[in-house]
Amino acid sequence: MTKMTERRKISRVMVTLLVCVLIATLPGLASGDVGDGNVSDTYGPQEGTDPVPPTGLYAGESWVPGDVVLIGYDGDVTTGTVTDPAGIDHEIIFTFADGVSRAEFPLLENVIIGEYTVSAGGETVTFCVGCCAINAWYVDGRVNGTISESLRNEGPVIYACEDLHGEIMPADADGSFSIPVDLPPGTYTMNLTCGNAQTNLLFTVYEAVTVQKAAVQAFDGNGMTAGVTVSGIVYEDLVVTDPDRIYDAPIEGALVEIFADDGNLAFDPASDMPILSTTTNSGGAYSFAGLDLNSYYFIAVQASSLDTTRGREKGAGPEDILAEQTYQVTFDPTTGTHDFVLRFGGLNPLVTDDWDEGAYEHVALLNASAYADESMDFGFSYDVIVNDIGEEEAQGSLHRFLTNAEYISGFQESRFVMAVPPNTHDGTAQWWKLDLDYSIVNFDGPFGLNGTVFDISLSPWDTNPGFVSYDPDAHRIISVSSPDGVPVGTGGDGREHTSDDSLFLPIAKPEIELNPPTGDGLLELGSAGSYVSDIAGYSSGTAISSRAPDILIERCLIGLTANATPPEEEYATSKDSADEGIFLNNDAAGNIVRDSVIAFTKHTGVSLVDGAENCLLENVLVYKTALDPTGGHTAVEVGASDLHIDRSIIAHTDEKDAIQITLPGKGGGSGPLISGSLIEMNQGVGINILQAPFTTVSSSIIRENGHSGIVVESHQSVGNTFTKNAIYNNSYIGIDLGVTGGVDNVTVNDGVLLENKPNRGMDYPVITGAVWNAVAGTLTIQGCVGLPGHDNSDFSGSRVEVFLVRNDTAGDNLIGNNWDKKNEIDAYYGEGWMYLGMTEADTEGNFSAVLDVYGITPGTDLILAGTATLYDGCTSEFGEVYYYGGTPENFRAVTATITLSGTTVLMNITSESGTIPQASLYWLKPEGMTIDAMAGDYFLNESAGNEFTWYFTNLMEGVPQTVELQFSLGPLDSWRIGDLYNLGVDPR
Repeated sequence: MTKMTERRKISRVMVTLLVCVLIATLPGLASGDVGDGNVSDTYGPQEGTDPVPPTGLYAGESWVPGDVVLIGYDGDVTTGTVTDPAGIDHEIIFTFADGVSRAEFPLLENVIIGEYTVSAGGETVTFCVGCCAINAWYVDGRVNGTISESLRNEGPVIYACEDLHGEIMPADADGSFSIPVDLPPGTYTMNLTCGNAQTNLLFTVYEAVTVQKAAVQAFDGNGMTAGVTVSGIVYEDLVVTDPDRIYDAPIEGALVEIFADDGNLAFDPASDMPILSTTTNSGGAYSFAGLDLNSYYFIAVQASSLDTTRGREKGAGPEDILAEQTYQVTFDPTTGTHDFVLRFGGLNPLVTDDWDEGAYEHVALLNASAYADESMDFGFSYDVIVNDIGEEEAQGSLHRFLTNAEYISGFQESRFVMAVPPNTHDGTAQWWKLDLDYSIVNFDGPFGLNGTVFDISLSPWDTNPGFVSYDPDAHRIISVSSPDGVPVGTGGDGREHTSDDSLFLPIAKPEIELNPPTGDGLLELGSAGSYVSDIAGYSSGTAISSRAPDILIERCLIGLTANATPPEEEYATSKDSADEGIFLNNDAAGNIVRDSVIAFTKHTGVSLVDGAENCLLENVLVYKTALDPTGGHTAVEVGASDLHIDRSIIAHTDEKDAIQITLPGKGGGSGPLISGSLIEMNQGVGINILQAPFTTVSSSIIRENGHSGIVVESHQSVGNTFTKNAIYNNSYIGIDLGVTGGVDNVTVNDGVLLENKPNRGMDYPVITGAVWNAVAGTLTIQGCVGLPGHDNSDFSGSRVEVFLVRNDTAGDNLIGNNWDKKNEIDAYYGEGWMYLGMTEADTEGNFSAVLDVYGITPGTDLILAGTATLYDGCTSEFGEVYYYGGTPENFRAVTATITLSGTTVLMNITSESGTIPQASLYWLKPEGMTIDAMAGDYFLNESAGNEFTWYFTNLMEGVPQTVELQFSLGPLDSWRIGDLYNLGVDPR
């Protein structure tokens, strides 16, 4: 039978029993585990009784999530305070009437479970949420129970159920009581009251079962000689979250002991008599014979006697590891059978099983009279974490999992199944904060630290809903309720705000937060293949350090609490903030960091040193790093080859550059590939290539940084390619091919390649003409790479990318784009706000093309610029801007056509938007064609070589003006018909 099918047999009454028993020793469980309809608590005077005169401040003793706590004060008081179990104060407002002040305190469904303190009028009282004032349960003809300590002087427990009623005094020592129930089969509700507390218990009396009993002989001191034989198996639960036990492995040598119940059905090793003990065989099985058919027993398993079935590392012994309980088979009084139950953490998840100290944690109840050959099984896991204990060695703790993973052979993966309530909240969400007294270092693993939390029914537990995202308009980190993607890159079309933009996907807030000792780092991963996921963590050293290959870090908040805020007030500037977020050392090849946030570090957000090659940062937000103003730090410091940064955000680096790249040696290896990312509002350069070849930046947005968008330094930095990016509103030029050791802003063209310059001193493109046809959706452009009229053959075959720098609605502000290293210069040099398309320079470095700009509204006051990329990947700076267009009132749309008839060429130019005062028609004559005659409506024409221009005035909308040419055919192979259609227009 599987865990799942067996678990369905647990009744609601049994759930109530378990909750109350646990709360009696450990206040606080999940809110869903109380208030389920079987037990309801009411407080204050009951109907039909005389009210008790209030004395000072008072409130009900115990409440459940969803209630409204009623708080009274005998006298006039206006305000008070409710302090929750996390130590957070909540103001309450009283209303005064008839000599009594009253206030209400609502308990949300996700309220923290535990004890609350009310303060008002100089007095304090307490109440408990989720804690039963009267705990009661029905077992085999008796209602047993306990009352809380504060009720022990309130007199007897008064009970009433059908014809059964009376009162009973609880025991002084522990408040326990037991009421015999003689009722026919059926379902009943018993009302129990003590003082001002009341509980209604729903229970079922079952038909008596006739059992053929064997003869039972008395215990003679040497063991039972006849009676019931009970058996079971002790398993290692190998897949904690899988409800099917077919994957579990039997444990040999487990110590199992059976105790005779002293009559109260509550296990106590001091009063329940140990009868027999045994160890499990090679099949994990144990048995006890000769049990009294009319008796109850407790079966206990010693955790320290267990050993893993997966094998241990060389030199490790069973004493080095310790498992925690996950399930068992026990008697269920609501069904009258022995049923499977999930039992994470044993009787008390905060207590370590230690028989020498009288702590028996893994105990099952046996009713010999109802035993029907069920296998009384126990399940244990070395991977499960059930509590928030931050000290070393505690059973079921994080440290115990890490120790187990170190000594057990192979890969171990944590499973958080929290049997204690969340201990931290922010008013809207809850999570578990583990205040560690150690750093997670020197655990060799390999292991997976997975912070996903399951509740004790093995359902994923989202106590901390929401996501961490980034608002690119407000330029800040935010919390959101849905995982909708945020556009961060330009996509394949190289343009912002289109359907193919790269998206940053928000990061789910985790349920586990780790806080190591001040002065230490948080986590060091030293074994290949290890991973950490779904945690929030911070430290005053390096938060996460990797010193092994193939490490994975995902869905983590580094430098943040679980609700995405700095860990303490002023944390981000205090001496205790993290030195670094993530450090990948020289053995960290192939590491992956994805779907994570790194924020609020004094120094670098992410560092990679030589040897950490082929790493990936994917969907990562690096925010407010390098906060120490004295250290010269960056957000991402790249000292290793072949890093890939994709769909990431790097913003608000306070001290220096966002990304700084320095590969070791003399330019060996390859710089990073940075794709589909947003790099904005950093103090220094967006991307600073100090020494690295073959860096590629593509489809990214680089804007509003305190210096240039991209800087390339050092003659060793060659082959660095920048393509289809949106680079604008940086404080200096968009791309700066600087000098070794620094920047020099604009470097004007010199017409040659220089091997001692960054990116070989690649020249930018010079745009000499452009025509934007808004109706046809085309941009006709021409120019050269290098110096006009110069031999530009060095730049043959260069790929020219054309950008809209700005128009009258948006784009780059051109601030700082008219400076060389020291001086202000006459011209402005562009940044690339919007990618328009690309073409290729010919063997002489010249280019001309018609680009498809359909769907782009050009606006007016257009400014164009371009970059050129050599065959070896060296990209230039942005070229000098080309001003195109005028003011809104005189900008017009013009179209042109060309037809061929025999030896006559007919061209038309037509206004498409009102009367145009002046326009120009451009044509590139095919090489080899001879013009014999020319006529038309133009008022002026000029030509230079094969380039012809005709000027027209007063073009009326829809009325074409013409140019007619007569030509000689010439040699038949000197030109082709397709060469005829190099035509462009320019409205004035």
